[in-house]
Amino acid sequence: MHGLSYYRDARGAELDFLLEGAMTVFPMEVKRSNTPRLADLKAVAGVPLRTTDKMLPGVVFCTAQELVYLAFGNYGFPISCL
Repeated sequence: MHGLSYYRDARGAELDFLLEGAMTVFPMEVKRSNTPRLADLKAVAGVPLRTTDKMLPGVVFCTAQELVYLAFGNYGFPISCL
């Protein structure tokens, strides 16, 4: 499946956007915060994937003034740069 979707589980864990491509899923979260955290992407662990899909590192769109490296290839990305 290709396209844009979101994820929410029964306990309320959610990701604002999942950009689905050919065998890849790119998670995105939007936060009104100057200090994005890796924990903002914690719901990634619950996203069901097809056996052929790979979860890519994600991005937290935020109000920080510059790009923030979070860990494991994940970044906080300033909304002002969009």
